[in-house]
Amino acid sequence: MTIQKSKLILNLAILLAGVFLFSSTAIAGAIINPKILPPTAINDQTKSNSLPINNAQLPVPHITPHRAYYDVTLVKNHSEEISDVRGVLTIQIRDVDDSWAVEQTSKLRIIDVEGVEHSVTMTSASLEQKDGLQYQFNCNTIRNGVMDENMRGNALMATKNGEGVATYQSPQAINVKLPIGTLFPLNHLLKMLTAASAGQTVFSSTVFDGTNEAQTPVDVDAILSSSHAEINNNNQQLLHTEKSWNIQMAVFSLESKGPEPDYQVTLTSLASGVMTKLILDYGTFQVQALLNKVEIFTNSPKSTY
Repeated sequence: MTIQKSKLILNLAILLAGVFLFSSTAIAGAIINPKILPPTAINDQTKSNSLPINNAQLPVPHITPHRAYYDVTLVKNHSEEISDVRGVLTIQIRDVDDSWAVEQTSKLRIIDVEGVEHSVTMTSASLEQKDGLQYQFNCNTIRNGVMDENMRGNALMATKNGEGVATYQSPQAINVKLPIGTLFPLNHLLKMLTAASAGQTVFSSTVFDGTNEAQTPVDVDAILSSSHAEINNNNQQLLHTEKSWNIQMAVFSLESKGPEPDYQVTLTSLASGVMTKLILDYGTFQVQALLNKVEIFTNSPKSTY
């Protein structure tokens, strides 16, 4: 297998692991970027099968603490490097006082065109202040049973309308400047949902989640639209949700000069922040994560991040 193929397979796993809260999609006009959250290790908490997100009760988008399970499959493929992708994705969000604690695990089985199977596991944890001013992240990638990479650090915005700085401890110790108005993953998702519920159709921002290989923030353009929720999973209360939002995101590096995004992500989210469907478009292939089961947390323990 060539180095290029190996790198593409690893990048696929990294993108999937970062797609939840930070999504992206589209080119000429359809642009949006959701990146999947990184979470933090904490003790389990009480679960309930009722999700309080009926529109009549909760008309305003918010983040509901939950654990969601997704089935990952390859849905379109014109690639000369990948023949199949299968796996599972778990995203967990908890309310920890003034912050959100997020944990994510993706376990993928990727088969290249030569028939060689690659096992890639990515675990990420983050702690994001609700006011959007501070963010901690820790992401590990294990490929074929061997630790491949660790990305760890923290970020701080001076004020909500000011600049910021991200400090990496791993893979290399560097400081990265964050432009004015940079958003962290969950705040980005919440602001997109809020904009969509208000009838806004376009949302552009700079987002930092710590998992970008270049160790930099990215520009994300999103196209927002509402739709009738189509849900089929174990949580019956979700079936009473009448509205969801489609978010099409296109993700660009800060240095990008052209109209083509680095990659695109399309997601469907309920007002609670529970994503029901996610499609990662990497150009020559598309990978889909479809909600299989969701557990709603009724209280939140202290974080051990």
